[in-house]
Amino acid sequence: MAFVVRTAAEIRDTALTNLRARYLAAGSDIDIQEGSDVYNEFDALALEFESLELAAETAAERVLVRSTFGADLDLFAVDLGTRRLEATSARRYVTVTGANSTTYTLSGTATLNASSGVRFLPIDTNGAALTSVTTNGSGSAVVLTEAQTDGTDGNLEADTVLTWSSTPSGMGATGTIIDDADVSPAPSPSYEREGEDAESDEDLQTRLLEILRERPASGNRADWRARGLEISGVAQVYVYPLVAPPASYPGAGTPHTPGCVTVVLLGPAQGDSTNETRVIGGTPGGGVALPAHKGYFEGTHDANQNPRTGTAEAFAQWRPVGMEEADYSVEAVTTQSQDVTAQLTLDASASWGWVGSAMTIASSTTTTIVIAGDQTAKNDADALVFIGTSHTRGGWKKVNLGTGVYSGGNTTFTFTALAAAPDTSKGCYPAPSNWEALRLAAFAHFDALGPGDVGTDTYPRSARFPPESWGARAKLYRLRFAMDLMNVRGTLTAELANPLADVSPALKTIVTLGEFLVTQ
Repeated sequence: MAFVVRTAAEIRDTALTNLRARYLAAGSDIDIQEGSDVYNEFDALALEFESLELAAETAAERVLVRSTFGADLDLFAVDLGTRRLEATSARRYVTVTGANSTTYTLSGTATLNASSGVRFLPIDTNGAALTSVTTNGSGSAVVLTEAQTDGTDGNLEADTVLTWSSTPSGMGATGTIIDDADVSPAPSPSYEREGEDAESDEDLQTRLLEILRERPASGNRADWRARGLEISGVAQVYVYPLVAPPASYPGAGTPHTPGCVTVVLLGPAQGDSTNETRVIGGTPGGGVALPAHKGYFEGTHDANQNPRTGTAEAFAQWRPVGMEEADYSVEAVTTQSQDVTAQLTLDASASWGWVGSAMTIASSTTTTIVIAGDQTAKNDADALVFIGTSHTRGGWKKVNLGTGVYSGGNTTFTFTALAAAPDTSKGCYPAPSNWEALRLAAFAHFDALGPGDVGTDTYPRSARFPPESWGARAKLYRLRFAMDLMNVRGTLTAELANPLADVSPALKTIVTLGEFLVTQ
C-alpha cells in the first residue's frame, strides 16, 4: 500500500480532534480553536511532522527499484552487486589516402574529425594510439579509429568524411568512414562497435529487477547474463544452458548436452541506422564467435575487449572452475531477414501521394525517374522508391516528385539527389503522409525481438534465459505487427500481405527487417 503524506493542516486538525476527544471522555473540555495556546503548539508541531512524513514517503518509494532514480538507484545497484553501465566510445574503420605503397608516421595525437565535432583517434586492435600506417598499391589504407567522445554521438554512418586535425606529411587531408563489411581483407573479428550513452535509469531499473527475480550466483544462468551485460557494446544477453558450443561438440547448438553453455550477445537497437548494430561486430548473418568478449569471462580481456596484461588479474577467469573453456561459447546473434509489405487504410488525418496503383520506372538516376505516359497529374506527389537496404533501412525512400516533364511519350520527374538510383524493377508507389512514423514503428517492433529458443517441450532445461515471458518475444506475429502500424496516427487499418504467416526464428536467431513497404 502506498504511503500517503498528510498536510500540516491535516496533521494538526487530526491531533487536536483526538486531544479534545480524550478530554471529553474524561468529563472535561479543552479549547482547540484557532489562536488558542493548544492550537498554536499543535500547529507548530504539525509542520515538523509534515517534513517527517515527506521523508517517510521518499524512503517508502526507495524500497522499490522501479521508484528509485539517480544516485539512489546507483546505490541500489551496488547493494545488488552491480553498477550502472558507463558510456562507451564508438569505433569505426576509416579509409585514408596517400602515395602508393608508402608508410606514414602518425603522431599518436592527430585525429580525424567529423563536421559534428566528434574526433576519431587511429588505434590498433588493443586500443593503443596507432604510430604508423602503410598504404596499398592504390594509395589507400584502412585504419581502425576510436571516438574521443563517449556515447552515441560517435555512431556515424558509412561515407561520412573526416578531416585530419593535423595531416600527416604526404597524406590526403581527409578520410572516409566505411562499414567493416567493406574492409578487405575482412577483419575477423571486427573491432567496429557502436558507442553507447551511460545506462539510463529505466534500463538500470529493468536490469536490477531481473537480478531480483533470479539472483546471479555460482555460475547459474542469471550469473552468465549479468557478466555479459557488463561488457561494453552489449545491450542484451541470452543464455542457453546445456546447449553445446560449436567448438567442442559435434552438431553446433545441440541441446541437452551436460556441462555446456551457449551465451548469445546482442548490441543496441538498430533504430533508423542501416548498420545492423544488434549484431556484435556487424558481420552479416551473425552467429560468429566473439573471442575478445569471451575473454572477459576468461579474465584475459577487460570490459572494452582490450587485452589485460602485466597483472595477476589478466589470468583471473570468471568461468566456473569446473567448466572447460571449450565447453561454452560466446557468440553474436544470427539473423534471419524478413521482408514486410503492409496494406493500409488511412483515416481523414492522413493521405496518399495519389490514389491508385504503382508506376513502372523505365529508367532512373540518383535525381530522376522516367515513367511511361503523361504522368503530370502526379506533379508534387510524394512517392516511395526503392534504393536498397544498404542505403536506408527497409530499402524504401520517400521522395517528392516535383514537376514532371512530359516528352516523347514519357514523363521525367526530378528530385533532390538520393544515395542511390531507384531500382527500376521495384516500381514507384504512392507514399502515405505518415510514412516516417510508420517506418519508426516497424523498426521499433523488430528491435524489440529476441532470439529463437530450443524445443522447450522436449528440452525445457535448455530453454533460453531470460524467457519470452520476461519480454523480448522471438516470433514475428503478423497481428502484433499490424497493431503497431495501426497505432500510428493516421492509420485506420493494416493487413500484412507479406509474410502470410507468423515467423518463428531458429535457435540463437533473431528476425530482422529486410524490405519494408506499405501500399493502398
